[in-house]
This record gives sequence, structure tokens and C-alpha cells, in this order.
Amino acid sequence: MKNALRLVALLITAPAIAAPDAALPDVVGAADLSGLRDVELDIGALMQFRYTASVAPDSPDPIDDPAIGFSFRRLRTWVDFEAFDGDLRLFIQGDAGSGGNSRIDEAFGGHKIDDNWSVRWGLIRVAFNREMWVSSKRQIAVDRGSLANNLNPGRSDKIHGVELAYEAEPWRFFFTAGEGLDSRWTSFNQAGKSQWSLTLRGETLLVGDNFKQFKQYTAPSGTARGLMLGAAAHVQHTPMGGDRFAWTADLNYQDSGFNAMIMGGGHVAEDRNTLAVGEPESLFGVA
Repeated sequence: MKNALRLVALLITAPAIAAPDAALPDVVGAADLSGLRDVELDIGALMQFRYTASVAPDSPDPIDDPAIGFSFRRLRTWVDFEAFDGDLRLFIQGDAGSGGNSRIDEAFGGHKIDDNWSVRWGLIRVAFNREMWVSSKRQIAVDRGSLANNLNPGRSDKIHGVELAYEAEPWRFFFTAGEGLDSRWTSFNQAGKSQWSLTLRGETLLVGDNFKQFKQYTAPSGTARGLMLGAAAHVQHTPMGGDRFAWTADLNYQDSGFNAMIMGGGHVAEDRNTLAVGEPESLFGVA
């Protein structure tokens, strides 16, 4: 309790210790909390408001019916807290879609073990499909492509689990063990949910030496030339439902003011479509 009070006092008096050479206040005492000088707190919000015009047949009527109007695609707020020079992280993001129902979209803790290894745990965006993996606020178009949504092994890109990451340029790998896609905010003993899942993604820089530039699709003027190859595989098991297996590969190019990507993959889901057509769902595609 005493250390907690010291921490609160230190955060409250943060402006007084902002200068690099300033001494820690007396309330800190003998506790070594100097690493908290590197605290970063990011509070942000995102709004995607659209006017959409669509002409598509409404089944069973074959005549194309126009549908137009405004909608909120995403309303998001987030809190991103880092301490000890980024070694410790806590991220929470809330989301409200077009229906107006609010939910926690992503929530995880993270720890940077050393210069190469890091770990995250909680409700995380799984490292599988690159287009789904890139945040919606960093997409080029108004939304992700239909191919990415259909080839993803689940209807969600979030997962309850633990992710272990390794990076040593020009390589990096992500290994995730969890409860499977579509398990977001489900109880551990909920009927019909997947029991376990494993996901592995690897990436290598064929040109360039900066993975960070591939956090987004755009390549602003002045971006260094980079070429990244990625591949991933995912498997999950659902009791009484069957297994899902998915794979994907992508090649990403960026240069000053120019970017391009080609992606392919597929999945087989034994627990889908079996009642409708008697066969598991199988999808494959390239874009």
C-alpha cells in the first residue's frame, strides 16, 4: 500500500520532475521508481462517418434496389499506457458500431522481455491475416477487402490468448496460443466455443530494415524502399464441432509515395455449413 501511494504521488507531481536533471520528490523515498519518468499515456478517439450508396438485389427479388444513407462505421476510444521505457504496456479500446452497441474491442497487457522478445496477453488482435492485422485507422480504402474478411478463419480478428513475439531484423515471428477466433468475451466453459487454437506468423524483410513502416499500408513521400514477405497458419479445435485450419501469405512493397500488396490464402472450417450442405466450408483466393 505504501508503494502504491508513492506511485500515485509521483504521477501527480509528474510536471515537477519533467526536467531530465530534476531530483525525485521526497515522497518517493528510497523506492527506485526512476523508470517512471518514461511514462507515456495516449488517450484517443476515432470516428468513421459515411454516406453510402449501394445498388444490389434483395433476395428473393432479382431487381436491383438502391440503398443510400448515413451511418457510423466505427466509434472508438482508447487508452494506451506505457511505463519503464515501453517495457510495460496496458491497452484498452472501446468500440461502438453502426448499431450503437458499445463493447470492449481490445484489451491486453504487454511486457518487453528484452531487445528481441516480448509477450502480450488478454483480448488481442491475432497475427494472422495481414489486412485484418493492420488497424482500421491505418487502412487505405474505406474498409478492409471482402477477400480478407472471408479468408480469415473466424468472423473476428480478436482472440483470447497469449502472444509471444520475437524480432531480430530481418526476421520476426509471432506465436499465439488461445481459445480460437470468435471467442471474444466468452466464458471459459461456454458451450460450443473452441477449446484451443494455435497461430504462427513469420515475416522477413527482403528489402529495407524497418518493420515499423509496414504498420500501415500507405507510404508517404520520403518513405524508404521496403519489401516484406509474410506467411501464417492457424488451427483451432471446437468440441462437437470440428476443426478449422487456415493459411495465408502476402508480399508487401513500399516506396516513397507508392505501395502495393498481393495476398493469398484459404481456410477449411469443419464446423461451418455442415447443416446446410453437408460439407465443411472451404474458401481460397488471391488478391
